[in-house]
Amino acid sequence: MTAFLSKSYRPVSAMGARIVPWLTDAALPLWSAPTGWDGTHGGCVESLSLSGAPNLDLNKRVRVQARQLYVFAHAHLLGYAAASDQLEPILDYLVSRAHNHARGGWVHLLAPDGAVVDARRDMYDQAFVLHGLAWAQAALGDEAVAGHIRATLSFVDSDLRHGPESGYHESDLRSLPRRQNPHMHWLEALLALYDVTGDDGVMARADAIVTLFHRHFFDAETHTLGEYFTEDWQRASGADGDIVEPGHHFEWVWLLHKYERLGGRHPVKQHARALYDFARAHGVDPAAGFAVDELNRSGQVVRSSRRCWPQTEALKAHITAARWWGADTVDQVAQLVDGLFDSYLDVSPAGGWQDQFDAQGRPMADAMPASTLYHLFLAFAETLDFCESDAAVNKD
Repeated sequence: MTAFLSKSYRPVSAMGARIVPWLTDAALPLWSAPTGWDGTHGGCVESLSLSGAPNLDLNKRVRVQARQLYVFAHAHLLGYAAASDQLEPILDYLVSRAHNHARGGWVHLLAPDGAVVDARRDMYDQAFVLHGLAWAQAALGDEAVAGHIRATLSFVDSDLRHGPESGYHESDLRSLPRRQNPHMHWLEALLALYDVTGDDGVMARADAIVTLFHRHFFDAETHTLGEYFTEDWQRASGADGDIVEPGHHFEWVWLLHKYERLGGRHPVKQHARALYDFARAHGVDPAAGFAVDELNRSGQVVRSSRRCWPQTEALKAHITAARWWGADTVDQVAQLVDGLFDSYLDVSPAGGWQDQFDAQGRPMADAMPASTLYHLFLAFAETLDFCESDAAVNKD
């Protein structure tokens, strides 16, 4: 956990020179109190208006609270002094408002005043809460946080597990279709937790998710990652079963590399390369240079709009390609960083974003969702690390 934000970077294509001040002087302050925090009822705001005003009348998704917990915990570990002012209030709010003390797990949705609106225990939410708690544990070393981590693992194992080798239900409501997405983020959370604890039981759970990836999520014929499935992991019927997302292909590349680096027992390098090659070949608009939102398994564009988050996952995947199989992607990394700053992040107030463009580059979003900061922060932290790596320095 190197203090990247306190270092002076040798900029590679000026990447570090753009990222560090954006994070420390713009984004982190904007998404802290008073704009990013509900000063009346507590909790992180769900979004800001395009002018930067907090949208205080919106319900608060628990996953957003957990994502912001991750951001400020990671920022604390990277040397951002003001992060602690936000970190503990987010943690306190999450624990006091979102934990279902009667039934276990974490609820789905809170009203603006913090009352529970939707008490379902959603697997996607559990994944992000565990991820945020893992980073908070790394930042704070608090036994109370460790207790919440143990309780979350226990709840998911007992109440949401679908079967010994078939992953997890979507929620305690057992809804369909089943998705790879909550499992992907559960893997991310487990790897973050293993990085902190070295607990073999945590890695065993990660191995089980990668088994699912091999058996069901990854299609060896098309080199694609499915999104929607039936109860027994067959492709969902109709168009849903054919949908793939370039952003998730890129995200799995980064995750599989982290899994291998931390000692996962399954071979994953060839699968990651296949996902990367497919997403690059079919999922990036060659004119704009940005990843589109949806394809089908044949590589045809289904949704040509482009949200911000797939670009951050592409950034992480390009960095992974350089680290894992020696690809010369430094220029691609630099171009994508510049592309993010010159389009998605070229807004006022600084530290916000335009979250989605259409195929012609016209803005589509009418607000700045707080959920996007998790993607940007993680991708930029990876990029800053990459700026100091041999691959980047030798290219400069």
